[in-house]
Amino acid sequence: MAKVLKPVYLVALFLILLLSNTDEMRMAEARKCVKRSQTWSGVCGISSHCARQCKTWEKAKRGGFCDWDGFGRACFCKFC
Repeated sequence: MAKVLKPVYLVALFLILLLSNTDEMRMAEARKCVKRSQTWSGVCGISSHCARQCKTWEKAKRGGFCDWDGFGRACFCKFC
């Protein structure tokens, strides 16, 4: 005879699925908020310069920062 899962296990499984889904949503939101600068050229060395350009030229609400993008350091703007 097949055993029926206890309600505690069902609740635990539901919570695990729910938490894993919210992490994916946060990562998707982060990808939308941070974009590589369209106006920056060259290597990004000073984050404050990147932030100023993002705010001034690209209307990024929260500035920007320098980070690695695979080919070197690039300027990334934060829009939310």
